[in-house]
Amino acid sequence: MENLKAIEFIKNRRKSTFGLFYLMTVGVLLAWVMVAGIIDTTIFQRNHGANLIRMFFIVGIFGMFFFHKYLTRVGIVLLVLATIFITSGFFHLPEEPNIANRFAELISQTIQFLTGNRPYHTIAYETVTIWAISLFFGFFVVFFSYRKFNFWLLFITSAATTSLAVTSPYFRELRIFYTYAFCLLALVIKYLYEKNTSKMTKPPKGSTFIKIAVPLIAGVVLFASTIPRPPTIFTHGSMRDILRAPFDFVNDIFLNITQQSEFSLRQIGFGESGGRLGGDIEANDQVFMRINSNVMPLYLTGATRDTYTGYSWLTLHSEYHEVDFDAFEQNIEFAEWLLSFDNKWLLPQIEVVASGRLVQIDIDDFIADQGDQGYYFDFSDPDNRRIFIDESTDQMIWVDVELSDDWQIDFTDFGFLHPPSESGGQIEVNNLDRRLTTIFHTGILENIDSDEELSFLRNRDGRLLSERRLRSNTNYTIYYHSPYHLFGEHSELDYSYRGIFQDISDMFQMFRQNYGYNLFPPMFVVDDTLILYEELLNDYFIPRAERIHEIYTTLPDDFPERVGELALEVTEVASSNYEKMRLLESFLSESFEYTLTPGPSLIDQDFVYHFLFDLQRGYCVHFATAFVTMARSLGMPTRYVEGFYVNLPNMLN
Repeated sequence: MENLKAIEFIKNRRKSTFGLFYLMTVGVLLAWVMVAGIIDTTIFQRNHGANLIRMFFIVGIFGMFFFHKYLTRVGIVLLVLATIFITSGFFHLPEEPNIANRFAELISQTIQFLTGNRPYHTIAYETVTIWAISLFFGFFVVFFSYRKFNFWLLFITSAATTSLAVTSPYFRELRIFYTYAFCLLALVIKYLYEKNTSKMTKPPKGSTFIKIAVPLIAGVVLFASTIPRPPTIFTHGSMRDILRAPFDFVNDIFLNITQQSEFSLRQIGFGESGGRLGGDIEANDQVFMRINSNVMPLYLTGATRDTYTGYSWLTLHSEYHEVDFDAFEQNIEFAEWLLSFDNKWLLPQIEVVASGRLVQIDIDDFIADQGDQGYYFDFSDPDNRRIFIDESTDQMIWVDVELSDDWQIDFTDFGFLHPPSESGGQIEVNNLDRRLTTIFHTGILENIDSDEELSFLRNRDGRLLSERRLRSNTNYTIYYHSPYHLFGEHSELDYSYRGIFQDISDMFQMFRQNYGYNLFPPMFVVDDTLILYEELLNDYFIPRAERIHEIYTTLPDDFPERVGELALEVTEVASSNYEKMRLLESFLSESFEYTLTPGPSLIDQDFVYHFLFDLQRGYCVHFATAFVTMARSLGMPTRYVEGFYVNLPNMLN
């Protein structure tokens, strides 16, 4: 009896001392392997260092709850309180949402994202998912390796998650496999020791297990943290097929549930782990999708990013609505391009109206003196026409007193948008096995056709998504018009600046106050309502312009001043925003080397600064990020776009 009590005492002491040490080393690494195995099947940010630290604290906290029965009770109380807190957020919504409501809403949206009902990806959804996975596996490892040791359950679960990672097409981090191999060895030793001590009839002499396991655990930590990662995946050919075959079905589930459903260049190898920009890449010959187009070359937009962090690009301003090509707000880009012609002749009038030098002249006298030769005025209805002139500059402004139906413009019935125009461009896309929600497009959208029933979402900046993931080999056709196709070699940037719409609106108001007439006669049909151009500016163009400048000129607070100074130096001879953009483009393309192996970006330095002043070589991500941030430093709204440049022979008749 005394021997049995001694054995029980030794077991309890071992559990309370070395058991906790074992949990915080092998247990932490094993939990990290499981979490990393799941995350590495996705394109979530692979910040394995941060995940390891997270698992250390999660496993430590759960381990403390099982360390003593009183701490276990505290843990149960905290769990109940947390459950009540989260549940209250779902069932009680006050006028001013509290933390519980916001947290519940975030959980609900994350579940919708994982189930495919919320297609766009955000960092918040990713963070919630990773924390949920980490908490689950942290508790799992603590319970079955510390509270109640179960070797076979730990072995099967860890083997499954590691196999998922190894067989995933997105697998990149072989340290997961190496760490798992050594954790498995530690588990086997503990299993054998537990099995032997359970059969003992007298206390063991010494602590053989500790003598063996301590150096082994130290070796696990040291070896796993220092071993270099091989340059390529270790499974090739038939060996790879054998390993992947049993897990293809499960991998498909994880890819469909957890991978980002929107297109990102990271899906084709661009970018380092953890979401960081840069790093060496290898050319990928895998076919991404198949397209036919009647216009070449073209740029296919896949994704736009709005927020630069200093080391990555994020999308933080997404607000999607179902596509309706009859709605003016979804055709506002087309309207801006169409009316940008008017800016060219409206801009000189701003100064004339503000000067107060305009004088109304008699139209009959004007016709008698000048005739109608060489003037663009329509004199068929002179009683309805008014002419004002700045006698010092001979600048003339004319207005119509009464508006006619001839001045009504309906954008949705302009001949460009509905029905699909044969004179425009079209792109036929087959997504192959890329089950994304992203719809690749270009130019000004006219219409979308698909071989299956799809609902499309579009945000105010033109980004286009399918409401659910596309099935494999889905075909869709984009009908579009390029601004250059519509207007020739014309760019509104030639005579554009911040506040141009507000200045034109102010001019209309000033002219009406001083002379009693509306300056610009056309009326526009907007959602079946007639409005004047001034109202179009105030209700649509100006709010949109302010939003664009607010979002697409933003830079980090610690953005290096030297980058902005370089942008000023490069563009100092430019007289317009368009010229500044072209000078930045020429500077970057002529001054830096294009290569797929520029080397890693520095963790403690801004990505653009490192590229411009240290690295001075890179690929599309480097050049595009530098261009956008330099333009933003000059106050020009610019967005970061990911997609493909296509220049192939004409493939459509």
